[in-house]
Order: sequence, then C-alpha cells, then structure tokens
Amino acid sequence: MRNVKTILLFTAFCSTVSILRCEKSDKDNESESEFFVATNEWKPIKKDQAIPRGLHVRMNLNTGEREAKLIDPNEQVDKNKGLSHVSQPDNINLSWEDLKDVLYKMEEKNIPPLPDNQEDIDRVKKKFRSYFELKKELGDVNMDMKTEIEVIGQLIEEYKDLTGRRHEGHVDKKELEHEEGLLSHLEYLLHQTDNANYFMKSNGIKEVVFTSLNSTSWRVRYEAAKLFGSAVQSNPKVQIGALENGAIPVLLRTLVLDSHPKVKSGALYGLSCLIRWFPLAQGQFLDNGGLKALVKQFDSDTSDQLKIQVKALNLINDLIVEIQHSESQKEDMSQKSSFEQAQAKELERQQKSLRLKERLIEEGWCEALINVLLRHPDDFELVELVATSMINIAKPCAPTFYQHGPFLVSMAEKLKNLIGQEDQDYMWIHALFIKLSQLMTRKNDELPQEEISSWDAIKAKLTYFFHSYEIVQATESTD
Repeated sequence: MRNVKTILLFTAFCSTVSILRCEKSDKDNESESEFFVATNEWKPIKKDQAIPRGLHVRMNLNTGEREAKLIDPNEQVDKNKGLSHVSQPDNINLSWEDLKDVLYKMEEKNIPPLPDNQEDIDRVKKKFRSYFELKKELGDVNMDMKTEIEVIGQLIEEYKDLTGRRHEGHVDKKELEHEEGLLSHLEYLLHQTDNANYFMKSNGIKEVVFTSLNSTSWRVRYEAAKLFGSAVQSNPKVQIGALENGAIPVLLRTLVLDSHPKVKSGALYGLSCLIRWFPLAQGQFLDNGGLKALVKQFDSDTSDQLKIQVKALNLINDLIVEIQHSESQKEDMSQKSSFEQAQAKELERQQKSLRLKERLIEEGWCEALINVLLRHPDDFELVELVATSMINIAKPCAPTFYQHGPFLVSMAEKLKNLIGQEDQDYMWIHALFIKLSQLMTRKNDELPQEEISSWDAIKAKLTYFFHSYEIVQATESTD
C-alpha cells in the first residue's frame, strides 16, 4: 500500500512539472512570435522585441524607454527639441508567415485609404515628380553650379561695379557694407593656393586690395588688408606678384598714416605674411623705411597700440630667428646635397646683405624694447616676449641695456620672488633675464673706465640671484 502511494505521488509530481514546462514553452513561443505593431501613436518597444523597417523611433527621456510609431509625412518636427532616427535594422530576418501575422494584426484605421476617384488621383500625382522631371531639375542645378575660380571672377567684377559707382560719387552705407562683404568672401576663398594665384593673375592686388585701402570706410580698409595677408601667406607666386606690384610701400604707408588701429594691425599682418622667409621682400621692407615704421608704433601707449607693438615684436623676432636658422645650417652642410648647400649659402648671403641687426640699432629698436618694458613691468606675458626680443639682440644692444641695469636687476628680483605661483611661469621668465645678463657681458676694456665697477656690481647681483635660485631648487629636490 505504501508503494502504491509513493508511485501515485511521483506520477502527480511529474505531471505538474510537465504542465509547467509546457506553459513556459507556450509563453516563450508567444514572446518570440510577438512582433511590434506600430500605430500613429508612440508605443514602447519591449526589450529584444523585433520591429519592422521604416518606423519613427525615439528615446523617451522621461521613462528611459525606446518608443516607435508610424511616420507621419505631414508632421512638422522641431529639430531643436531632440533627435530621432528611422530604424533600419539589418539583423532581423522575418519569414513570410511572420509578415502575414504582422499585417493581420495591424488595425485597419492605421492604413491610409487609396484614392478612389480621378480627382484624388490627380491631386496625389501633383505631390510627386517623375524620374525625368527630377533628372531635368538636377541637371539645371548642375549647370548653375560654379567653381571657386568662377566665383572669384564674379566677385571681382561685382566689386569693380561697386567701386565704379563710388568714383562717380554714389556712395551710401549699404554699398559700403556690400563692399565689405565682398572682400570678406574673397578673403575666405583666397586661403586656397590656386584661388590666390588666380586672384593675383586677375590683377586683384591692384584693382581690389589697393583700391580698397583708399576707401573712406575703415572696415573696408581693414578687410582689404586681411585679404592681402590671406592671399600672400605661404604662396611664393602671389608674394612675387605682390612685390612687383609695389605692395610694400602701400602697406607701409597704411601702417604709418592710417588713423584706425585695426587697419594698422591689418597692414602689419599683410606685411608679416609677405616678408617672412622672403629675403628679397625683406630687403624692400628695410629699404622703404620698414624698421622706422615699426619703431614709430612704440611712440604711443594705448591698449590698441600695444596689440600692434606685440605684432611688431613677433615679426622682428621671427626675422632674427630666420638668420639664426640659416647660420645653424652651416654645421650640417656635409649631409646636404650640392643643390641644398648652394641654396643655403645663397640664403645666408642674402640675409647678411640685409644687415638687419645693424639697422635695428640705427633705427632705435633697443630703446623701443626698454621703453615697452618700463611701461608694462607687471604684464608678464609681454615681459616674456620683450625679454626674448632683448636676448635676440643682446650683444649689439648691450650699451643701451646697460644704461637700464638697475631696472633689469629689479625685474629679475621681482620674478625670483614670484617663482612658485601658478598663474605664470615666473621661473622661465626669470631664467630669461639671467640669460640676458650673461649675453650682455662684455670685456672690461670695451667699457668706459667709470662704468666698470657699477657694471660688475650689477652682473654680480644677477649672478647671485641665479645661484641662490639654483641652491633653493636643489634643496627642494633633495627633500
């Protein structure tokens, strides 16, 4: 009897397990066969649920769920309110039976009715164009497309028409704004080398740039100067063309005589782009009083003028670095080809003939450096730039710098006390002043007798600052 009960209980247990497995299998099959049925309203998509192609899918930021609906062609979507995408999964394979099941479950109200009369059919046709109509329209668009070269030619002609009316006395604010816009558009295009070459061949340097530099509008003059800089920058063909058209005297005259600081800054930008790594242009710059024009920019002390002075400092620094670079090439001559050797020697010859450092001394560059340092001793970014400039020309300017020895000592002392603060690299600037003091060292017999003792004292004090700083650093590193 006991065995019979055991058998009955075991049979009941197996039946229960079998039923549960069947129910679970039915649920799994139901889940696997359940496809997303889209409507015109947003519906949440279950995890790992397959959805058909061509639906509007979004992420609901409030619930964190993905939602989808049918695409409404008349819906106006605000692109600023969010982003959505049309889902086109490539990894879903639907059988024919699956598709029939999805279509069967779709509600009839979501299926748009087909037009049932000729009037509705004609109205629908008007919303669409045939392939041949689209092809013709696209062909017309392609015919109207212009290359950048053609656009530049059109802008030049349009500019000539504007300036022609200006010479006749018809000048108004709108025309000046239009002229400014034309120059700005050209400036953008001329960053490309081929475009700049075409502009130069079209006589744009004279007919556009030089003409605009004589405009009554400072904005037009400023745009013209920027346009020139973009055209000649790193473009030897345009640089030579600009040189032959007399660009340097025109830009120097603008730099010296123009009353607006932005136009001055633009003219200096154009000059910088033209003469860097171009000794022939540098020669014309020097022969036409370029250094005198630069030194003159240090006479006033306004904030706008200070920006021009910074550009002038950077330009002269770059020219001196070019000379130092060509001098350093002598050491590697043995590893160069005969052509490269000849090229390096010719560059060195041209740069020596310029006598740049000697001319800087003659035009008062040493005094200009000291004056800008005296005016702005607490502008440490400017102090760093000026100190670099002074190092580049320390030996020939030593007599002038020596006259301001006490001031240089005080600057070095101030910088030493500021070392460790995070707002500036005072350690580096302090090191620049130490290097300057070393480069300024001259033999005692080169100095007037009455200056020897004071100069030695200044040098000793600077050296003391330098060595004491090294001792402090060594102690900190040991700790």
